[in-house]
Amino acid sequence: MLFSSSSPKMNDAWLEEYKVISFELNKINTTQTALKVQPAFKGDKAAFREKMTQAFKGHSIRSNVFEELAGKYADFGAMFKDLDNAAALTKAKAQAFMDEFRDSLFDLLSYQIPNSFEVTYHGKPLKSHSLGQRASAMMLFLLSQDDHDLLLIDQPEDDLDSQTVYEEVVKLVPTFLGT
Repeated sequence: MLFSSSSPKMNDAWLEEYKVISFELNKINTTQTALKVQPAFKGDKAAFREKMTQAFKGHSIRSNVFEELAGKYADFGAMFKDLDNAAALTKAKAQAFMDEFRDSLFDLLSYQIPNSFEVTYHGKPLKSHSLGQRASAMMLFLLSQDDHDLLLIDQPEDDLDSQTVYEEVVKLVPTFLGT
């Protein structure tokens, strides 16, 4: 189950929040073609694993088990609904896992798995670009906002690629201004 939680109302609220964020990100994605931000509902599996690590600290459960649980379940609600099978993944620690899960039930079920966001610039992850290209991507992001005042001062030590600034920003300024 992709969208499961023990509290459908809480999950619905999280999903509604995600839809609002996705709608706003779509504005960025449609105003230009170079910068894209793709959200994923409950997609931050690293945060999910970290929460498990904290919750079950001291129970000698291996990190690869948390990795497997995060891959198999969307959230703690889905895990709770399938607790016997989830606990079985911990092998000899199954009973301790179930006991700790039940003892921490409110904390775990009320934990919101963060959404994740993949930012790409010209089809490649933003982090793989140079500092100047990332700055150009940030300018595109700022310009795509409703309130998009931007003052650009390019100094030699700023690492901004003049060609990229011209192609990606200057040429698009009239589009952003609606002229």
